[in-house]
Amino acid sequence: MQTSNKVSILVPLYNRQKLVAETVRSVLEQSHDNFELLVVDDHSTDMSLETVQRFTSDKRIRCWRRKSKQKGAPACRNEGLAEASGAWVIFLDSDDLLGKYCLSNRVEVFRSEPSCDFHIFPSEQFRNVPGDLGLPWFRKSDDDLAGFFDKPLWQTTAAIWSTESIKRLGGFREDLLAWQDWDLFVRALIGDLRYTVHDVAADNFVRRSLHDRISANAERDQRKLKNRTLLFRDLFQSLTASGKLNEQREKSLIELFKQLAIKMRISGLSQESDQWLAEMVDMKLLPESLLEPIKSEVKKQSKLTLRQRINEFKLSLLRMYHRING
Repeated sequence: MQTSNKVSILVPLYNRQKLVAETVRSVLEQSHDNFELLVVDDHSTDMSLETVQRFTSDKRIRCWRRKSKQKGAPACRNEGLAEASGAWVIFLDSDDLLGKYCLSNRVEVFRSEPSCDFHIFPSEQFRNVPGDLGLPWFRKSDDDLAGFFDKPLWQTTAAIWSTESIKRLGGFREDLLAWQDWDLFVRALIGDLRYTVHDVAADNFVRRSLHDRISANAERDQRKLKNRTLLFRDLFQSLTASGKLNEQREKSLIELFKQLAIKMRISGLSQESDQWLAEMVDMKLLPESLLEPIKSEVKKQSKLTLRQRINEFKLSLLRMYHRING
């Protein structure tokens, strides 16, 4: 049974023994105290679960090991969602933090706009403590759906959801090996869920070093790249079935799909890259006459992209050095 004015904060946990206590404390320090913190441990091999259990003298905190057979953060989030009793839901990663007034501000906004299915608030990236990078994770777009095809506009914790709405959406897809958060927002946009984006100060903080590493691994992992074709096929079908594939979105979608072909080639999946481009012809996103020229372009881009990545990495290290040294 859902409780009015209560926020359910859902945290998937795996091997975050050194960081999860900080995450829990950021929730306990909230100015709005009507919440429940549900932590679902994905069978950690360190003392992560035991670390959270030390906080469970506070009855607002519950933690348990994942009961379902499916492993991964999406399965843990969905398991927590099934147990949520709050009127609203926030998904928080086990290494990230909430600002002190995050819940109170979001509850107030939801009260003022109760017809929304979800609200979006800016995130800020940090490395060790909030403010040490000061890098926003928040973009505005004239067309949020097309914007997501270019690059994620918002991070997972940016959203506070009506519990009924997120359950109606079906929560997170557990068959995807990566991009599950991206998929959740895109499905919400295609499904015409009602939402408001609030361009205010960041109220949640995303630990950049870990997210960088996870994202980089996902972009090199052959299994995850192959799995992404499943996501993109479903995306294309949803867009065409709903009549939402206009000219701007189609242009952004083509570029998104081409980038997958490039990443496949970089990771050694040359045959799969060519097959994916051929599938784009079948989708009528590319005319057949352009298939071979596009293949050549993708081959060139994959080599160029690799060099660019090295140069960008060197540049990021240089920027980090200057930031640290004033």
